Amino acid sequence: MLALKGKVALVTGGTSGIGRGCIERLASEGASIIFNGIQNKNESVDSIRKSIHDKYKTDIFYHSSDLTKLGEIEELFEKSLKRFSKIDILVNNAGITLNSPTIDQMPLTDLNFMINLNLMAPIHTCRLVIPIMLKNNWGRIINISSVMGLVGGKGSSGYNATKHGLIGLTKGLALELGDKNITVNAICPGSVSTPMLEMVAKYHAKQQNSELSDDLHKKFMEAKCVTKKFIEPEEVANLVAFLCGKHTQNITGASYAIDGGYLAH
Repeated sequence: MLALKGKVALVTGGTSGIGRGCIERLASEGASIIFNGIQNKNESVDSIRKSIHDKYKTDIFYHSSDLTKLGEIEELFEKSLKRFSKIDILVNNAGITLNSPTIDQMPLTDLNFMINLNLMAPIHTCRLVIPIMLKNNWGRIINISSVMGLVGGKGSSGYNATKHGLIGLTKGLALELGDKNITVNAICPGSVSTPMLEMVAKYHAKQQNSELSDDLHKKFMEAKCVTKKFIEPEEVANLVAFLCGKHTQNITGASYAIDGGYLAH
């Protein structure tokens, strides 16, 4: 029996990376899928929808909302509820990392964009989804934070702040919703094999006045992971699916690192 049959899952940033892995995994468990995200140069939205529908025979809906704009988040929910009438699972995955040597050197437009996407958007999606989950007396909220939400990182203080904020949001909501059959957890990935990791590696290469060679890329990864392996999006998606399961009603307010041993240093 499919564990999430009859459930509806909203995954933000679902067109690539961790989000793409999540919609695949949740659909494989029978959930209907709502997702947003920018167009992926390697896989169009239509291709994603067709692939998921054909493989899992589940309903899947895409909305091209800009999560830095509250009005478009509200429209995403309005259209999603018109299509499905409920949302049982929320995966706040959409995010971006923008780096600068120190925060005073980051353009204010970049800083505000990152705060709005990484932190304010999840706050707004939670605000909108909680009444729906309360009405149905069931819900799972999973915030994709980062290992940088648990430690600091030189050159990424703005990003650190947004990801620490997500963990604070997770803990607060878990306390508020603990007796409502709604769990709230965070996942803190390390070096996941995604385009975002490539962008971070290029930034560090630039800081060292180097090109991003395969050797430097390997060294960057190995410095972050004692396992000396990139984390794959599917590994994060597997934990998301687990936290949505029926045997996890007492797991809430927790932050799970998938970091190849980075935090063991």
